[in-house]
Amino acid sequence: MSGAVGSAITWPDIIGVNPGNSTKCGITDLYLVDVDRPQVVLMTIRVFASWATNSDRLITAFPTAKSSC
Repeated sequence: MSGAVGSAITWPDIIGVNPGNSTKCGITDLYLVDVDRPQVVLMTIRVFASWATNSDRLITAFPTAKSSC
């Protein structure tokens, strides 16, 4: 899960900002590939992560089907 959170925070496909409570959220797709054949995608998981902008702490992260923060 830490790799998925890192991807959602560092390279989000979708990002949202809530300046009222100093948070950001990111959503990205995580691709699980075959070790022997990296071009073969076995599964795609969409990951949501929310973090505080004033303390850089992770609030929550989980798999999601949503496409907006």
